[in-house]
Amino acid sequence: MSYTLKKSEIVRGRKAFQVIFERGRKIEGKILRCIVLEDDSGTIRWQSKFMVGILISRVVKRAVDRNRMKRLIREAYRLNKYMLQTNSEKFSQRIALLFIYSPKVNVSLQMPSFAEVEQDVKHILSTIFH
Repeated sequence: MSYTLKKSEIVRGRKAFQVIFERGRKIEGKILRCIVLEDDSGTIRWQSKFMVGILISRVVKRAVDRNRMKRLIREAYRLNKYMLQTNSEKFSQRIALLFIYSPKVNVSLQMPSFAEVEQDVKHILSTIFH
């Protein structure tokens, strides 16, 4: 089992992000939201069976904090993407995921820990096939 995240597994380009936003279904977690697009053949340049994108809201003012959040989400996904790979044997479709972090307005802007982010990513990945 590979725990790497290759460049070919990352969603790139404005058009690809727009397609995922328009046609994907939403999954809510405690910290993150995820938009899942299953096998939309003509619009995204699929380079891998699973592709992932990460968006951080500008509500998080400092670039240092936005970049840290991206790293946390990327690492949590990288360590837990085996959940997709094991369940994908039942399904033949390709999947694009778009993780979105936007802190709630009424909650303080304290950064979540890696454990919280990883728990949320696990929850989202487990609900994709259910």
